[in-house]
Amino acid sequence: MHLENARTFWRLRRERYDAAIGCGSSSPRIGRFTFLTGARERIGFVGPGGNKLSYTHPIAEPAVVEHEVVRTHRLLEPLGITGPPGDLVLVPDPGEQERFDRARALHPGIGGRPLIAVAISARIERNKWPLEKFESLIGEIVRRDLGTPLLLWAPGLPSSPTFPGDDEAASLLLGRFGEKVLAYRTETLAALIAAVSRSDLVVTPDTGTLHIAAACRKPTAALMTRDKSFRWHPWNTPHVVLACGDQVGPVAVDEVLGAVGRLAAGSGCPC
Repeated sequence: MHLENARTFWRLRRERYDAAIGCGSSSPRIGRFTFLTGARERIGFVGPGGNKLSYTHPIAEPAVVEHEVVRTHRLLEPLGITGPPGDLVLVPDPGEQERFDRARALHPGIGGRPLIAVAISARIERNKWPLEKFESLIGEIVRRDLGTPLLLWAPGLPSSPTFPGDDEAASLLLGRFGEKVLAYRTETLAALIAAVSRSDLVVTPDTGTLHIAAACRKPTAALMTRDKSFRWHPWNTPHVVLACGDQVGPVAVDEVLGAVGRLAAGSGCPC
């Protein structure tokens, strides 16, 4: 690994970059990596008592809690880029959108009904919501005829050492609800982005799906731990954060249903 890192930085130095930005909180490792790029201008956060030598433009770590987008945007100030940050930008693959549209068209009973994406997967234990609560949520969406649940999950087996998948959980939910839900197995990130882009509203734990939904400007009910919610909540899109201490498991189904209702009413979605 050390040899490969050395090769990477050698290739970076050969590019002779004008500037390198160490994104993230104040960190000796980020500072060291930024320095090793050999860029003429090096920008990054430095905390109290931190080593400023790695950067030509050390910036004091913000003293107040800010969204990560705002924090990162601050690092552009030495380059003359100021003002508020803009929206997230994510362009779905048209071919993947067409593939999703074909799957949706084959599903009976959707018609013009709103599509409520429900993402069930989370790699980090504290971000997981119990399967039985997802089952209750989907059941209530169906019972109240709020729309068609779009079931999204990380493919694979729970025993996967890289990213535990939820094929088994999805199969259980599909067996319970059958054609009342649209189950869409996303083998690639592009497929997930396309599915989210075609939804009307998204319910998701704190995973990549949350930020994909924000970039697609989708109303989002976000299940998050309280600390993460301050810096990582959905950016510049209608959202309701459902935060509960350091675990999302205790969040009640009724709270999520209430968030879905408020988001649907605010967005004009006919849910």
